[in-house]
Amino acid sequence: MMDKKPPLSSDFWIAFISICLVLGIIMIAVYSSYFGKEPEVIDKDYEGADISISYDGDSKLLSLTDLKPTTTIEGINGTDDQFFEFTVTINKKEAEAIDYEISLVKDKTSNISDRYVKVYLEKFVDNKFVKVLDPTSFYGLEEDSVVGTKKGSMVIYDDFTGYSREERFRLRMWLSDDSPIISGTFSVDIEINAKAR
Repeated sequence: MMDKKPPLSSDFWIAFISICLVLGIIMIAVYSSYFGKEPEVIDKDYEGADISISYDGDSKLLSLTDLKPTTTIEGINGTDDQFFEFTVTINKKEAEAIDYEISLVKDKTSNISDRYVKVYLEKFVDNKFVKVLDPTSFYGLEEDSVVGTKKGSMVIYDDFTGYSREERFRLRMWLSDDSPIISGTFSVDIEINAKAR
């Protein structure tokens, strides 16, 4: 004859459910802190196509805060926390092709001369970042571009495509080593404009 096991008490079930809830909360907290926030996405729709820019963090405003004059070699190599990485996603839809420009819009709080700010851009190609813009002093357009980038903005990359695709970029900025300025600020916002064909 088999012994019948007594049913589990309600205290056992309350303790079991409590432990599961606590473990669930801990797992959510660990996941959130490990993977961080979802990348911010800025979408723009055009007739026949749309294009978006996404990035990690709370803002696409990039500011120069370390105002130590830097050589070109130091600026290009930088450190892992001295760049702004972003992704451009192009969805061509029914357009034949799309022309697009990535630009920097100088923030009104900037008080350093454009000529002393160096800008350098890399693109992720074949599993590595490659240079697409040599270290260049910031210079704004003298008039609006055909694609729609506004006067005063600096175009750092332009291209056209007949395909939907995703591209990853890494932007670096630094104070030129010939700068007489050792205080102030320079901030830019990253924008994307496009025109569907």
